[in-house]
Amino acid sequence: MTISKQFMELLCCPATHQPLREVSPTELSRLQQEGGQELASLEGALIREDQAVLYPIRDGIPVLITEEAISLSRAEHSPA
Repeated sequence: MTISKQFMELLCCPATHQPLREVSPTELSRLQQEGGQELASLEGALIREDQAVLYPIRDGIPVLITEEAISLSRAEHSPA
């Protein structure tokens, strides 16, 4: 799934207001292998600029609710 560049320019983290970017399919696959059940069911995600938090994409819609955010503060996460 690809979100238009114009739409992505409008999106930001609701908690910190940092820019978000769409996670590539390769990066999502790697994160799913490293992560638990919470990541396994993701069809897509947006990642915060500091790469500490993922916001899921469900049914093609980014879910920008802080309670739905997935923390990536694990040591095995590395920048893409």
